[in-house]
Amino acid sequence: MEMVQIIPTQTLSSPMNRISASISTKIRVFSSKPRFFSDSSVDLNDTGRCRNKVLRVSSKVKDKVSSAELKEKWLTSLSSPLYEESESNDKRLVEWVIGVDPDVSGALALLRNDDFGCTAQVFDSPFVRLLVGKTMRRRLDTRSIVQLLRSFDAPP
Repeated sequence: MEMVQIIPTQTLSSPMNRISASISTKIRVFSSKPRFFSDSSVDLNDTGRCRNKVLRVSSKVKDKVSSAELKEKWLTSLSSPLYEESESNDKRLVEWVIGVDPDVSGALALLRNDDFGCTAQVFDSPFVRLLVGKTMRRRLDTRSIVQLLRSFDAPP
């Protein structure tokens, strides 16, 4: 099979076109693996390559399903029901909800339901600077977070 060569014409007038023409004359496209065209039918007995393609696609679908499932589990772990089931199957509004921002520098939110409605307070997460190796790192200060939670006087 013949190699394919692309050679541009030399009738370019502007300087920008001359530069691109000089670069593109050096570029030639060669087929490293010649492919032959045939008017005969496809060999139906050779299905090994087709199976591999189907398996690759199905693994991609599995990856998408598992990533969607992981995302759903993550979202359900972040949320809390606003209503509590009691013994008499009555749904009553939860009086306290504490939310934690899952981001690295997350915040703490306190939602309280009282006679006047729902109030919200947001607190920055306290952090400590630590020397890890030769770099300073920020880590959440767990002792301060526990003290902050105790200061809410939340019911058990």
